[in-house]
Amino acid sequence: MASGRMVRNKICTSERVNALPIPARLLYTWMITHLDCEGRMSGNPLIVKQTVIPLTNYTIKQVDGWLDLMATQKSPVSGLGLIERYEYNGIKYLWMPGFVGEQGQGRDGKEPSWKSREAPSIIPPPPNGLSKEIPKEDSGIILDDKFARIAQEYEANIGMITPMISQRLQDISDNYPEGWFGKAVEEGLANNKRNLKYVERILERWKTEGLDPLSGDEATTRKKETTEAPGRNFNYKE
Repeated sequence: MASGRMVRNKICTSERVNALPIPARLLYTWMITHLDCEGRMSGNPLIVKQTVIPLTNYTIKQVDGWLDLMATQKSPVSGLGLIERYEYNGIKYLWMPGFVGEQGQGRDGKEPSWKSREAPSIIPPPPNGLSKEIPKEDSGIILDDKFARIAQEYEANIGMITPMISQRLQDISDNYPEGWFGKAVEEGLANNKRNLKYVERILERWKTEGLDPLSGDEATTRKKETTEAPGRNFNYKE
């Protein structure tokens, strides 16, 4: 396990994180530094307390309750909590969805370089049910396939989805063609920009300039620069 992890400042404005009591927010943030390369660690509240906040006077019961609260803060898109608690052969573990993406994704399906520098996880993965497809209906929000793909792109490459982010992604789904979001994310990653605002500016530019990022061609709504002006014809014969 690494001696440190990346924690982005957007965690400060996460609605799900801020729904936790302040001690639980501290615990959640410090837990990030103790996760293995797959975002897993012991889910035993005694071990969590001794590992993450050993110099505090908080009780094991308090830590256990805060872990439960983290698990109840579900993403409106994936249906997963800030953490997911599970057991394997009677031993308690926890997993933080989105952790790997927050630390940096590899390109073209390759493993990110930081993971290759760490020992493989020795903690069993969570049950398959925790990694199931994004549900069609979640917390009263109906998800179409296009929006689901955009949400998956966001969580894989940018970070966790809050209710506010979910609304912005829905606006993108409503206003831009299929596939544009993924291409804009790719351009952002190529420029080392991993945030939604940057991606939104790319989409606005493409829409304004009438460019189709999927084909590289100009959109049919934009006149080609090679179009001949009225009254001019250079293909005449002397």
